[in-house]
Amino acid sequence: MGLTLFDSIIVLFIVAVFVASVFRYFRLPSILGYILIGIFVGPHALGWISDRQDVRDIAEFGVVFLLFTIGLEFSLQKLIAMKSTVLGFGSLQVLLSTIVTTVIGIWIGLTPSVAIIIGAIVAMSSTAIVMKQLSEQLELNSPHGLNALGILLLQDLAVIPFLILIPSLQGSNHETILADLLWALLKSSAAILLIFSVGRWLLRPLFQRISTIHSTEIFTLTILLIVLSAAWLTNQLGLSLALGAFIAGMMLGETEFRHQINVEIRPFRDVLLGLFFITIGMQLNLHALPQTWPWVLLLLFALIIFKTALIMTIGIVMKKNAIISLRSGLVLAQGGEFGFALLFSALNYQLLPNDYAQVILSALLLSMVISPIIIRYNGKIANLLLPLFKKSSQKNIKQQLSTIADGLNEHIIICGYGPTGKGIANICQKEHLAYVALDLDPAIVRNAQFAGENVTYGDATRHEIMVAAGIESAKIIIVCVRNNTTTHRILELIHRINRNISVLVRAKDDSELEILQKLGATEIVPDTMETTLVLSSHLLLLVEMPASQVKSIINTARINRYPMLRPIYPERKVEEAPELLEKYLHELIITQNAPSVGKSLASFELEKIDIDIIAMRRSGIHYAKPDLLTELFAGDILILFGTNEDFTNAKRILLGR
Repeated sequence: MGLTLFDSIIVLFIVAVFVASVFRYFRLPSILGYILIGIFVGPHALGWISDRQDVRDIAEFGVVFLLFTIGLEFSLQKLIAMKSTVLGFGSLQVLLSTIVTTVIGIWIGLTPSVAIIIGAIVAMSSTAIVMKQLSEQLELNSPHGLNALGILLLQDLAVIPFLILIPSLQGSNHETILADLLWALLKSSAAILLIFSVGRWLLRPLFQRISTIHSTEIFTLTILLIVLSAAWLTNQLGLSLALGAFIAGMMLGETEFRHQINVEIRPFRDVLLGLFFITIGMQLNLHALPQTWPWVLLLLFALIIFKTALIMTIGIVMKKNAIISLRSGLVLAQGGEFGFALLFSALNYQLLPNDYAQVILSALLLSMVISPIIIRYNGKIANLLLPLFKKSSQKNIKQQLSTIADGLNEHIIICGYGPTGKGIANICQKEHLAYVALDLDPAIVRNAQFAGENVTYGDATRHEIMVAAGIESAKIIIVCVRNNTTTHRILELIHRINRNISVLVRAKDDSELEILQKLGATEIVPDTMETTLVLSSHLLLLVEMPASQVKSIINTARINRYPMLRPIYPERKVEEAPELLEKYLHELIITQNAPSVGKSLASFELEKIDIDIIAMRRSGIHYAKPDLLTELFAGDILILFGTNEDFTNAKRILLGR
């Protein structure tokens, strides 16, 4: 079509917006859509866009920004703690993948040079796909996610000696390979040391100074300057652009500005990363597939099965859990961006025949197309393939949970041990309330256990885990996870096991109040609602509104949104509030022979003894502020609010004792 660079990018964005919207609607990985866009609009299909080097150069910065944002969330302490995974697991994966593939290649008749190149390509996995998909699935800090990250970091470092090795395979420079590799190692060490030094001594004061200017524009420009400078430095030293960006991200991740930096850089990352995957898809020649598809499928299945089996085997040899090792292998069972770099380098030096290259390229692309689906369902696939190990793994978790929950009764179960969950646990400890907390971040669990807190690794959406945590004897469950889907699954599970337990849920906003209540939540506290109320209270105080009036306004807002809080914040004068401190929530079960069975709530006039009816549960269904004409049945549970003395009177009226 003869399009300019600008025309090409506009066409790609138009198609990307449409396809990404469709994939989002059907809840499919957006990466898959981007790759398919590249395949069909590229020079080998519809031909709308030519394979331009300048477009590929721009798109490569998508991976740069992705590694930078990962670095923001990945502290230096975390990297040091993972040194065994990076140096042990990662180096074994790269070495064995390369050696085994090379031996097989020579055995089937390939030349040693071609076999080594294919081995190096097979050893690489897609940092962009794996990190993005795991991040979206909230599995980046899971055991298999940390394994994958450690291996990917080593792969990024291994690209350097491979890129040096490829030119040496062309001619008679084999005797200089070792010297070149040592020189590359020296340069990489110098680059890492320099970036770490700059980050530790200069970046924090720099951003503290910039923050005083209060200019978003300057703040964002500074971030871009640091990212691109770090990438440029490592690139000048013969290292990957992404490595420099990752190290810069780790340095800024140590500062108090990392959350704001992440927000400002995310739009650049997402746009360029989508463009990167489109350019990857443009490399596939569909016209060659009819002649090469048997070899493509053979290489594709060999790649997926071989890498999965190898990584799982290494994990088991290193005494890691079999299920976690298998999930790590499934996550990394695809080709990678640096595999393309090695492939194109080999083509430039005429070390690979074009027909070989097209088969390898097609297999790598297809593996990247399939990969988001495999990663999404890696847990289910692993449990399906290793049911016995799944039972063993769950048994260990259950045993640990049972030990923590042993002897507890009417305790509190906290699902999610982030800042909110930890804050609740601190209050429980201070007030001597028994609790058990569950979380899927091994780093959080490990640190909490070192501190002597009742926290364990466990998936709150699994029946056996919640039973081991004592859900049948617990009094309250607090769900404070961030993912709505996970919250729904936890509530559905609670409803199946113990319909009579009180469930408090943290929500992002109040858009799902009705859904969460139908799923059995006793009370929902939306983050945005509470933030709005706190900010509004400060606003009203700053405009010199009387404090009593501010309290009244805020209390009224809470009354209207939170049914349980209505008796806690009644519409009465603020100066009368001290008496409310003596009131508590009480739970009353209507027994079989109680005189209240068959009578309406209104007939007892509980309001005359200053008792408020907050809610009622019948057959596991929660009714907030039930109608006073409702007749009581045996087994009904009433949630009442009042003083201990008033509750005793209510119990005498309702139960006849």
